[in-house]
Amino acid sequence: MYKNKLITIIRFSEKQYYDNKLVEYKSNLKSTWQLLCEITMRKKKSYKWPHEFYSSGQMVSNKKAISDGFNNFFTNIGSKLANKIEHCHNTSYSDFMSNSVQNYLFLETVIDEEILKIVQFQK
Repeated sequence: MYKNKLITIIRFSEKQYYDNKLVEYKSNLKSTWQLLCEITMRKKKSYKWPHEFYSSGQMVSNKKAISDGFNNFFTNIGSKLANKIEHCHNTSYSDFMSNSVQNYLFLETVIDEEILKIVQFQK
């Protein structure tokens, strides 16, 4: 009995806390998103960067060489892939399209109150 009452009080207090924080952060988008991630218990991703990189047939461990290797790869991959595509000079883009699209997507601006309502009903 007391346990249920305690859980109810804790949930209400937590909801009140996050409601107040959302109101406090309503003009700070970064803080709002950090709070929403905290509420949904998302963990921050930690990235592990490579300590070695295979480039031009050799293993390199110098940070600048690794960085240059990544830059070289990503700046050239588009043109390399494009060169592998067979060109159809007599084909129009419309030849690849089937029927017209029957459905569409419309996005509206989100306001603070909508976010507050959604977060309130998550509990």
